[in-house]
Amino acid sequence: MSTLAPSARLWSQRSLLFQLARREVVGRYKGTSAGLLWSVLVPLAMLAIYTFVFSVIMEVRWNRELPESRGMFALTMFSGLVAFNLFAEVVNRAPGLVRAHPSYVRHVIFPVELLPAVSVLVALVNLVVGYLVWLMGWVWLGEFELTATVLILPIVLLPGIFLSLGAAWLLAAAGVFVRDLETVMPLATQALFFLTPIVYSLDHLPDVVRPIFLLNPLTPLVENVRAVLVGVGALDWAAWGISLAIGLGLTMVGFRVFVRAKRVFADVL
Repeated sequence: MSTLAPSARLWSQRSLLFQLARREVVGRYKGTSAGLLWSVLVPLAMLAIYTFVFSVIMEVRWNRELPESRGMFALTMFSGLVAFNLFAEVVNRAPGLVRAHPSYVRHVIFPVELLPAVSVLVALVNLVVGYLVWLMGWVWLGEFELTATVLILPIVLLPGIFLSLGAAWLLAAAGVFVRDLETVMPLATQALFFLTPIVYSLDHLPDVVRPIFLLNPLTPLVENVRAVLVGVGALDWAAWGISLAIGLGLTMVGFRVFVRAKRVFADVL
């Protein structure tokens, strides 16, 4: 199988891919009183809750030496949280993707490998909405000026996209055989949340444990996003390159595993 197989397969099915993603985004809030407005209200609520819990109750600060407003904390924290949620949303849903669509496997000639890619596209829509909410907060609070580096945010996010896609293919295939993954993954992502510097700075960690946190491939993603949007820390291209390589490798492995495993999906389901 060619190393270009995942991208070639997705590109050849791009029309169906976008159609499925659009249907899921619209269908998620269909029938609710607020409709698609929920896609904005949910990240707004997250921003308010996390800011209150960590900056008011727990009094977390990014910089211990300098005074810091709660608005600045909110923008700093939320910039990393939105990037993390891309990965968390995808991997939490992945184990149940194939089981949730048995008709695609049994009765219809359907490229089942699109399902994890659809979940990534939907998560990307939520990511865009999340950063629009972040931008609204930036305009409202006026805490700092955006620099031209914000334009490279899509490039900075690439490692997270590939990590999410590769993990989605692996977990979607494994979830067909191990149903417990649907219960385990939310717990795992919750643990990963606290192992990723989202509501705290790496500078607050003891030197002895900091290297362990740096092994987390989501750490450079969150740190680089924060550097681009808020100007906290410096953009680390070396860490970005390593994370991207890991993400691309995981995507290739995940795709191959899924394509081989799907031959027996119908027997299991």
